[in-house]
Amino acid sequence: MKNSFQERLARLGGEAPNSTSEHDIIKQEVEPVKAPPKTRLRRKEKVALALTLLQARGVSPASAYPPIFRWFSKIGIHIKPPIYWSFISLLILGLCIMFSIFGGILASGIGANSTRGPIAGLYRLGWPGVMVIGSVTGFLFAFLTRLQKRRHRVPNWRDLW
Repeated sequence: MKNSFQERLARLGGEAPNSTSEHDIIKQEVEPVKAPPKTRLRRKEKVALALTLLQARGVSPASAYPPIFRWFSKIGIHIKPPIYWSFISLLILGLCIMFSIFGGILASGIGANSTRGPIAGLYRLGWPGVMVIGSVTGFLFAFLTRLQKRRHRVPNWRDLW
């Protein structure tokens, strides 16, 4: 018994979008998948299924698959959408992004002579402040992403095949 892309999507409680908009989640042609029974989908097909399901559940395209992920997909690296990542993975991603932004500003010396504004406040806090700000915002990023997954009742990644 072969499962088509549409059958798997219907089993997961989603529907294929009725119309295409200028903000398609992923700009590539993906044919419906006809995987033989008891075989796993390839990563590209599974990502396409996940993005269609997320769009059917009302997740915005920018949240479902950020622009950097679309770029990786265009060059052949198919990363699963962040909404399917674990809390720890999301926390590490958020920490890396925040530490690189705030730590980069602090390490570069940009605005070191400022006396007012957010950059001056960042310099007054120093590296301990960068650690605290990065940790809090990384935690919030992970928490809000997991909350979005729960709110839209998105199934687990392993349940998509």
